[in-house]
Amino acid sequence: MKKNLAALGQVTILLGAGMAHAAHASGGELWVGPVAMICMVQDPANQKTSMGVSLLAVPQFQEQVAAMGRARACIVRKHLLSNELCSAVLTNDSKMTQSRIEELYEKHASEIQGIQNLAECEVDSAK
Repeated sequence: MKKNLAALGQVTILLGAGMAHAAHASGGELWVGPVAMICMVQDPANQKTSMGVSLLAVPQFQEQVAAMGRARACIVRKHLLSNELCSAVLTNDSKMTQSRIEELYEKHASEIQGIQNLAECEVDSAK
């Protein structure tokens, strides 16, 4: 259970502190990693995309996803991110430039900021 909370907490702390918005405002892309992870968890079909396969080949990524444990069910149930956003983030495309990342953030800001609701998944998985 501690691993569940730690892995999910890494994502939640990053976003809960408002860093996704601050990172975007300064031209950053810190939100992309947590969004990609959530997309992979909330819809297993995303794991079969070329980017999904690449991410799953990274041991640290596998460990973080596995450590989520029961919190994964909560992420699936909440389905916080649209298929459109997940498809865009998980595309293995040379068009994924900084300006494209910023466009995606602008278009999907409310979804991305809504990831803060993952704190509820920590509570759910602790029960």
